[in-house]
Amino acid sequence: MSRNAIRSQPILSSFHNFLCTETELGNVTRQEAVSMIPPLMLQPEAADIVLDMCAAPGSKTSQLIEMMHEKDRNPAGMLIANDLDMKRCYMLVHQTLKRFRIANCVITCNDASKLPNMRGKDKEPLKFDKVLCDVICSGDGTVRKNPDIWARWTPHEGLSLHRMQLPIAKRENYGISDDFPYENLFNRRGNDNNESKQLFYANEAVKHFVENNMFSVSIQNAGMKMFGKNDNKADAPKYRIAQEGVQYIFPFMSKQKTKIPREDMLALMEYGKNLVPMDLMKAKDEIRQNNSGSVILYVDDDDPVCAWIGFHSVAPYVTKEERVHILRMMGVDCTEIEELMKSKRKQKARENREEAKLSQQKEKEEQNGQGDTAEKDGQDTALENPKSEEKEDVEMQEENGKGEAQPQVA
Repeated sequence: MSRNAIRSQPILSSFHNFLCTETELGNVTRQEAVSMIPPLMLQPEAADIVLDMCAAPGSKTSQLIEMMHEKDRNPAGMLIANDLDMKRCYMLVHQTLKRFRIANCVITCNDASKLPNMRGKDKEPLKFDKVLCDVICSGDGTVRKNPDIWARWTPHEGLSLHRMQLPIAKRENYGISDDFPYENLFNRRGNDNNESKQLFYANEAVKHFVENNMFSVSIQNAGMKMFGKNDNKADAPKYRIAQEGVQYIFPFMSKQKTKIPREDMLALMEYGKNLVPMDLMKAKDEIRQNNSGSVILYVDDDDPVCAWIGFHSVAPYVTKEERVHILRMMGVDCTEIEELMKSKRKQKARENREEAKLSQQKEKEEQNGQGDTAEKDGQDTALENPKSEEKEDVEMQEENGKGEAQPQVA
């Protein structure tokens, strides 16, 4: 069933809301069956160094991530997902690092046909165990769901794309030089000299990759957000724990975490405002034993939640999608919340369309204005500077006029 069919059927509204929420969190991934074949053939393992050369929009990359994490929650290997287009790289960041919250992935933005040499641990040339190269194609194979392809199909598109596909394949089949300049400026430790707004956690493979390829590769994002900087909070630590990395750091923490009853977690997730009064919490005395600031609250060890606590209130640091997911896992009907989220998504989509339309109109007006100005300038120039032929005619007429004015001498 197509996306449009799911959106348009009222009876499928709850199912559509479920798909939107769980897809945003990485619990559900929608993918064509044919797109699943290359990763299955590749069979990446947890310790492999894998390169996805043309990764965006990220469906195959997501599958590779799931396969590498199947047996190990924090695998020792690394996945480098590359794409040429910057906008598609941002989409790739959302599809991988933001949805799956992993520490073994790097997003790069480079021409796959000219992919630079990379270095790993001890600055040794980086070698890949597995490479997935899903090069750009004409999309003729999607004729099943895009019948319009038949009407505009020509063999020329595939032939023209071949000139782009071949250099990408040759880049990884030939020996390459390792004479690439690089410098080591990677430092994400939260010391007094580091004013970074975010601190990321990366495993050993990603850490060495970033350190040794900071200038030879255009790295868009890497690792997993572990801490965010606190602004204008004098009594709090410099950095707060981020929900994205809470599951990794949680087992290593001995302070600033409190187990709460199920009723308290429901109160945190269901309360209509960001600040939840502390008096609503049954475990308020236990929570207040922590220092003000960032804290982890949990019902069980598998689903910890980041929050910010003061003396009178608690604020959960989770997204709307995470809130709905937690409530759904606790058996709560989320229909009302999902409908509200759906209406906000529609409103945002309308605003984006209107903004795009206004932008196009503005560009068109600017282009028309430039054209009118150029035409006017051309007319003025023509009046001031007549063509050479016209100029000669004028001069000849002037000379003839002067000759006629002279008296005839017998």
